Amino acid sequence: MLTNAFKFMQETNRPHVHGDARAKIFSLLEEIYTVYKQHMHKSTGRTCDICGAGDKSEIHKVSDVIPGYEHREFASPCLCYNHLCGWRMSYCGLENKRKTKMLGYVSNTPQARIDVITTVWQDRVLSDEETDLQFAKYLANQLMKAKNAINKQTQLA
Repeated sequence: MLTNAFKFMQETNRPHVHGDARAKIFSLLEEIYTVYKQHMHKSTGRTCDICGAGDKSEIHKVSDVIPGYEHREFASPCLCYNHLCGWRMSYCGLENKRKTKMLGYVSNTPQARIDVITTVWQDRVLSDEETDLQFAKYLANQLMKAKNAINKQTQLA
């Protein structure tokens, strides 16, 4: 439906007939984009459950639903941009290992990685318990990093 409107807006034929309609479509598109950007850049008002940091910028915001918790938002931890990146790597690594195993690959070859990415999975491959356990491991790892950083600072002082 909208594809035809966008094509029409971008055409240049018969400007004396279609010029006003194309200008209106373009202004509505700009208005939609402005509303979208204002909504996406709005502060979440949340803080990271690990470090307590809030939104750093309009782009690097605290995420209230993280990968693995999309189907149960109420249980999802809130993570800042940096911790979300680390969690995503940890979770996706485990998820991809499981998918590789389900496809019957023994090793992590380039072809296995491509097949894991291109295969469409109807169901989640990790249970809620496995996701929670992986998050507990990730959290413990983050706490150990923070502890080691504090120990280094006290040794230097």
